Amino acid sequence: MMATDNNEDFRFLSAQAMELGKDSIPIFLAILSREIPPERKLSVIELSKNGVCLARLNDLAKEGIYSIYEIPILLRHMEQEPFDLHASLIPAETLRLITGLDVGYSEQFVAGFTKADEPKRKKMLSAWRNWYEEKIASEG
Repeated sequence: MMATDNNEDFRFLSAQAMELGKDSIPIFLAILSREIPPERKLSVIELSKNGVCLARLNDLAKEGIYSIYEIPILLRHMEQEPFDLHASLIPAETLRLITGLDVGYSEQFVAGFTKADEPKRKKMLSAWRNWYEEKIASEG
């Protein structure tokens, strides 16, 4: 999946991966975690791959299929791309489904977002991060 440079092929392969259920999660996380040199902008195909993987993880979470290990990667995605807050709504919904926490990161919040709201946004992300860290600590 990582090697394909064709959106149609990637979507087809990701649909096949979805048939694996919970076993597809590491595949999508590996793609979202791939290393892109900081000096290089994501290409259209790479952005599309991210979007497809985020949507697939969201679809799985809606079915009750998820892993808490998605949380750091979803948060990283939301932190790396604050310029496109609408794109962060899917990972935000996935985080709500996984954690059960509704921190207020919604369409209304994004629609009215200004730079002055960034501390509030970071606090929302921190709430999910804290949930994850507490969960990991309690399991360890």
